[in-house]
This record gives sequence, C-alpha cells and structure tokens, in this order.
Amino acid sequence: MTLLERMKEVLANNRWTGREWARRAELGEENHVNLLMRALRNGRERPGDMETWAKLASSAGVSLDWLVLGRGTPHAMQVEIIEDGRYPSRPRVLAVAHWIGFPDAAIRAVSRHIPDGDDDPGPDYWLRLLQTEQARYPALPSKSSK
Repeated sequence: MTLLERMKEVLANNRWTGREWARRAELGEENHVNLLMRALRNGRERPGDMETWAKLASSAGVSLDWLVLGRGTPHAMQVEIIEDGRYPSRPRVLAVAHWIGFPDAAIRAVSRHIPDGDDDPGPDYWLRLLQTEQARYPALPSKSSK
C-alpha cells in the first residue's frame, strides 16, 4: 500500500475531507493535506516534512511508521482494556473490534454510546451496535478490485 493509499484510508475511516484532517492536525493551510496528496499523485515520493507527518498521524490516531513508511499496523498504540464499571462487557468487545480492523470511528461511537437502562446489556448488544456503526462507513476497495 502506498503513502497516498494510506492517506485515503485515514480519510475514509474517519469520514474526513482533506480540509478536516488538516484542521484537526492544526496545519497552517486548510488545503495542506490535499496539496500533499496531489504531490504524491504527481510522483513525489514523500512531500512535506516530518513535523507535518507527525501531526497528521497524531491527529488521526495512527502510527507514524505506518502512515509514512507503511510499516506495522495503523494503530498508534496497543489496545488496553480499560475496565468499565457501568458496562463491563463493552471494553472487551471494543478491543476485539479494534484488533480485527473495525473502523476507528465506529469504535469511538460505540465507546460513547449510553444504552437505555442501568444494567450492562451484554456483549451481543455491543456487537450489534458496532456492526450498525460499521455500516455507516464505506468499505475500502481491496487491492484486487483495482
């Protein structure tokens, strides 16, 4: 996967425009991401400086090594299961979802969700909610479909 493809993946997974990503990364120009992507399409190997790439990776919650070099996984850090006293089944479902590649935006949406009632609705509930959230995000094209 190329740097341009990884950038497109970040945009698709977060449902961001290039302008939104630049804003979240606190880059000076709102079209900075789009300019970087255009330079990559035009054959430049790695336009921009490392500070810019670090800001982009950090704001997207992805590993700098993955974004810039294509090494490792996109996840910036290991998933840590944090106990949730109110809904104890949710953290394990979200950890597995993260590990198998559910979109980060879907995982974040489920992590913020407050179900009706006071009891933990159980792992099946969280999984169904996660699948519903996942459906909101377009699937990325596979390499074989290009």
